Amino acid sequence: MGICGSKPDQPAAGDLALERDLGRERAAARLEAAAAAADRAERGAAPAPTPAVHSDIVNDVVRGGGPTEIISSSEDGTCVLYDWRQAKVVRCVVAAARFLARPPRATLAHIAELRCVHVLVLLLPRAQVRRWEGHKRGVNAAVYGATSGCAFTAGRDLTIRQWSRGEAASVRSFEEGHDLNIAALALSPDERWLCSGARDTSVRLWDVESGAQIAMNKTPRNLVTALRWVPGEFSVLQASEDLRLRLWDVRSGPRKSAGLKATASMMGHSNIPLCCDVSADGLSFLTCHKGFDGTGCELRVWDRRQGTTRQVLRGHQQAVQTCAFIGGGAGRYAVSGGSDKMLQLWDCSGSAGETAAPPSACLATHYFPSAVQAITPLSAPSAAAAAASSGAEGFDLSFDDEPLAPPPTAAAATTEQIAVGCFDGSLHVMEVGTGSVGSLTVLFSNGGESGSGGDVGYSSSAMGDGGGSGGGSSAGSGGGGGGEFSSF
Repeated sequence: MGICGSKPDQPAAGDLALERDLGRERAAARLEAAAAAADRAERGAAPAPTPAVHSDIVNDVVRGGGPTEIISSSEDGTCVLYDWRQAKVVRCVVAAARFLARPPRATLAHIAELRCVHVLVLLLPRAQVRRWEGHKRGVNAAVYGATSGCAFTAGRDLTIRQWSRGEAASVRSFEEGHDLNIAALALSPDERWLCSGARDTSVRLWDVESGAQIAMNKTPRNLVTALRWVPGEFSVLQASEDLRLRLWDVRSGPRKSAGLKATASMMGHSNIPLCCDVSADGLSFLTCHKGFDGTGCELRVWDRRQGTTRQVLRGHQQAVQTCAFIGGGAGRYAVSGGSDKMLQLWDCSGSAGETAAPPSACLATHYFPSAVQAITPLSAPSAAAAAASSGAEGFDLSFDDEPLAPPPTAAAATTEQIAVGCFDGSLHVMEVGTGSVGSLTVLFSNGGESGSGGDVGYSSSAMGDGGGSGGGSSAGSGGGGGGEFSSF
């Protein structure tokens, strides 16, 4: 039988039946929508957002196993592994996903006749690769091990859970440990150890294979806000509400059957650090801080060897919730997001110390409809760093008296992708352009709206007079005086 119960197909009759099945009006509407999507893509306009996978605040977002995979944790109690490319606007000749439910006669020739060249491919059932549910309350933090294919999440229910790509339920739960809200996680590059920090003022180290706690340290007033593993080392950077940055040697516990030891502590800021990051070479630290109405809403770049602030970056008008180095190497560039709904791109090559960087340090600004809660680069981690971290037992971290080599004065324009999680539960993927002129362009949005780049259009770049009050850093002297470094 032919299509819709018609008589046996003939070559010409089949084409007519296909046209009738699609319907002239429906076909015209699809072509119009496809043309509009293509026009938006060519103009750099925002792709239409796909349905949201989270119903509440996105607390954390990390890179999954591939460059197009995102793992997000939310206040809705779920963790989602999502392949964003499967739901973005693409250009293709054959609209395979559109015609999967159509008769086999919807061949390339028929589609060509309909002039369907630009199409919106919607693969939402495949795009949402896995949703993990098991936490009884909001999920604050997530990390992912690309080698094992396992994700680790921590939540307000005081548990840490391990998830596998092939399993719907958690494969392990770390429940005997923290007794207050778990704020942060860090996974060693060799995926042997998991570090956690909480508002109970403790930092704990877990053996991933056995799930056992192997070391911990509890320090008064050390309310943990963020953790980052230092690439290629046995060290973890930690930010705290007591205004200190601490560097923990994770070998001190397992080897000596004692508590974790802080090998260094840095001070100098007067506002609570909400997030931290480490440059790929391990020599620079980045923190972002809580503030209000432009006061204290700053980023700080730290010289690890000197133990002092190398650069203060101001431009956000409300608390800066998240930050990350991008581009690898010495941490030349950074991105930040805040409660003021702004995502900003920064040049971190300056060395003005406590004096705020000039407005030109802000290379680009993008505005979202809701606060930016989490950022993560989607580039693959350094293989060399992972190998070094899992290296010989004799690996030792030491500082010498050589001055820190200054960052390069010039850099070729490059692009990198980052994932962004927002207060309204939406996820976004941005293309970040670095070089003499920075840019922030939305490639994908899941839920909510993608926002805008202010007066410069959708792809926001170098904020001049059209950038608004939050378009760049404001000059002036920084707070907190000189930095302080102490070794324990």
